[in-house]
Amino acid sequence: MSIETPIRIDFSEPYLVNGMPARYQSLWLLLRIYHAYRSSGTSLSASAIQARFPGRSNFRMLISRAFADFKCWGISVGWGDDPAIEPALLSTRRRSHGPFWMRGETAARLRIYARGAELDSPTLARLLGLPADESMRGDPTGYVMQDVAYWNHLTQAMRVALDGFPSASDRSLAESFRVAQHAATDDFQVALSVLKESLAWRKLGQLERSHEALARLERRLKPVSTKSGLASFSAMAFIARSWNLYMRGKTVAAAAELERLASDPELHLVVRYNPRIRFEYLNLRACSARRLS
Repeated sequence: MSIETPIRIDFSEPYLVNGMPARYQSLWLLLRIYHAYRSSGTSLSASAIQARFPGRSNFRMLISRAFADFKCWGISVGWGDDPAIEPALLSTRRRSHGPFWMRGETAARLRIYARGAELDSPTLARLLGLPADESMRGDPTGYVMQDVAYWNHLTQAMRVALDGFPSASDRSLAESFRVAQHAATDDFQVALSVLKESLAWRKLGQLERSHEALARLERRLKPVSTKSGLASFSAMAFIARSWNLYMRGKTVAAAAELERLASDPELHLVVRYNPRIRFEYLNLRACSARRLS
């Protein structure tokens, strides 16, 4: 493929590059590097990728797969602190450390669409989970500081929950998680804070409020495909609902919820390959089986 050949990217389901199926994570990484170049001429740090895909036990594998996809697509992406070096000459030994960058001639080849419409920069930023505001995009530290604000609020909310305040302070707990959710910058952060809120209510014995939080989480996840990187939250929501039912003595309903999770054509893969979710699933299934026997 020549340098001048345009490359069509469809950043909506089904995710495609020149008409061929593409991994969401690889496509997100490519477009995030592209956005960093187009918006501020900067590279993309490894920490920014880890923040988007936390819980990935093998970050190096994610990067390796992405670069294999880039090569297959005929797209040149570099890494390290010296963009003057030709990407083909770079050593892959410390590639996962980043930072990642692309050159102008590579960026110029990309034609990015979603649902048939070519994307402008603000819309692409929104789909990547970034602020679309011009001033925020012009200052690369803006997103970082907004991200820090979210994590600070979420940490504070979890601290309030761990203190085990009596019911008189339920309003404080609810408000703490609400502030964190309002500070979220993407779907992942919102889903995480709502799930943490549900777990906090359950630990405090407030099963009805835990259920209400899970209902809000389900409404947010429902229109989102598991390919978007939020599949783990969908699976954890199943397990959280099952625990709530189990703690109410509705063991049959809890077991049925686990069965629906295990039979889901996409989420059962999360149960199989995510160690924590698999542990929670097996633990609750064993508890339910003992109570039913």
